[in-house]
Amino acid sequence: MTARVAGSLVLLVVAVAAAWMSMARTSPYRTAGRVLADTAQIAQRCEPLDSAAAVGVVVRDSLTGKPLPNVWLSDDAQFVATDAQGWACLRTLARLPESLALTREGYREAVLMLSGVAESTVRREVRMLRVDAPCCDLRGDWRIRLDLDSPSEMHPKPAGRRTVGTLRLETAFQTIMGDPIVDEIVRPVTGRFDVDLAPFFGGPYAKDVSTTVFGEGPDLLREVSATIPHTDSVYVGFIPRMSHGGLSLAGRIRNDTIRGTWVQNAYCCGATGRFEMVRTAAYDSSGDAARRAAVAPSSAIRGRAGPSSETAASGSLPEGRWRPALSVGPKGQLWFAVGGLYRASQFGSAWTRVLGGSTGPVADDELRIGISLVHPKDSVTLLGLQSRWPLERSPVLYRSADGGASWTAVPLGGTEEVYAMAAVGRSVWALVMVGRGAPDRLLRSEDDGTTWSATDLPKGLVDAAVLHRVDAKTAFVGSSDYGGAHPFWRTEDGGETWTVARGPSTQGLQKSRSSMREISEMASTGTNLLLREDGEVFAADRATLKWRAMPDAERIASQAGDPRVLVLRPDGRVSLLDATLRALWTTAAAVVAPDSDIEHILWRDGVGYIAAKGGVLVEVRNGTVRELREPRAPRGASR
Repeated sequence: MTARVAGSLVLLVVAVAAAWMSMARTSPYRTAGRVLADTAQIAQRCEPLDSAAAVGVVVRDSLTGKPLPNVWLSDDAQFVATDAQGWACLRTLARLPESLALTREGYREAVLMLSGVAESTVRREVRMLRVDAPCCDLRGDWRIRLDLDSPSEMHPKPAGRRTVGTLRLETAFQTIMGDPIVDEIVRPVTGRFDVDLAPFFGGPYAKDVSTTVFGEGPDLLREVSATIPHTDSVYVGFIPRMSHGGLSLAGRIRNDTIRGTWVQNAYCCGATGRFEMVRTAAYDSSGDAARRAAVAPSSAIRGRAGPSSETAASGSLPEGRWRPALSVGPKGQLWFAVGGLYRASQFGSAWTRVLGGSTGPVADDELRIGISLVHPKDSVTLLGLQSRWPLERSPVLYRSADGGASWTAVPLGGTEEVYAMAAVGRSVWALVMVGRGAPDRLLRSEDDGTTWSATDLPKGLVDAAVLHRVDAKTAFVGSSDYGGAHPFWRTEDGGETWTVARGPSTQGLQKSRSSMREISEMASTGTNLLLREDGEVFAADRATLKWRAMPDAERIASQAGDPRVLVLRPDGRVSLLDATLRALWTTAAAVVAPDSDIEHILWRDGVGYIAAKGGVLVEVRNGTVRELREPRAPRGASR
């Protein structure tokens, strides 16, 4: 996955919350809550990111004064939720003055007006008011009729303009961005719908506006959620876990009939129409206890997790919401980025967070898969970031000369993103995006990142996914052929000139039917170069680049100057190959399950590391395997 494609997935997550909050913002019960002035009671530290401003907020119930968890703060570009103490810190305000919307089930929306300057922190306390109790219980069976008034621009000629189906709403729980929300007054309900949307969109959802579906489960495309946020106003969502493609319905209930309008959740120009829901059967409450136990452990309001923990115990992994990024230092130090950058002196020792939280120059959600970490010498670490939207002018390269205790931004003159980095000794290369129509660049440093020089890259060398340095002069770059770009490049003069190289797909070896070619991993041993293209591994002599398939390899890793290559096999076992690609050893059993979602594979100083989705990290040393897991990761999840 390229850096830009990965960044677009982040924007989709932002769109989910933005759409949810915009629905609340247009509701008829919107009323500003009581906003108090700066208060010394807000003692938590909340420091802005470089070039940004920050706001630290405590949210309380207006009558009881108790802190409110799960309150969403948003400026329509980004969002954050309060923790169990009602505390939230938004460190990425691109400009001031600014307004923040605060929304939560069961409370009237509050609007917080902010003023200040960049690199400052504004502190506020907000009191939110309760809504009037909902009039009705939505649980039960419903018949629904949907009428199409205005078709989507992508489907200007629908097969029909009316469809009829059924809904069953029965579970009084709902998760927003992964956390259950249970309110004493407003109880969102979930269930399943059976409505044929093909006449409107050609299928259960509109694939022209969404090919990315969040969540898992066979009934994902039949899910429906509904709530009465205030008195008799009703909101219904078809396929609520999908950011675009489903439907949002808004109306009012009278007795057992709901009437209103619906819109297609689309990037723009979606379909619109009217609907009518009529209750056909009352809710059967006899199985409530079992349903509650299956959906949530308790009925208590649970606040979202706050900033990532300062430490993590030895013998486990730091726990986080994001997919991890992994790096290994010269003396076996482990660096794990999982919504906070953690460092451990060796495999199995305790972890210390060195970046993230509510202080420092980088936010938690910027520290995850897609970052670049290199260690040109024991005390020096360089961190490259993806595009820092909405802070495009913020630094994207940081350097630490004390093992992560402190970080200094590296000025790069308008660079917006670091695609990939690689080091050979003290020599560090970084492939970066400048933006604004300028060509991508190669940055080079020969003094472990203290000083840098820049060279423009060829026009077709963009969105680099992997930079593999064989030695000080020879390197290969892999990316994708999206937009007609070349996915494979080489240099043999230290990055001064680059030429297009021939990959396996150009020689007719690629079995994948993907319309886009992408090179995601490379390794080298002896005179051989190995690469992973569209999930398949190939090997060739570097001089000729005449490729041959390696069906016994699924993932690959090597280290510059080491004549060996680590290979993860399709059956989950691990092999170490010599310069002739013969196995020196192979683990007796599978290290990970054959179908595991592998995030990273690394080979450093004679030790192999494999990070798998779900909070699993495996070390392979001379064929011997050790394993670390997040506390919440179940045994057997990846093996």
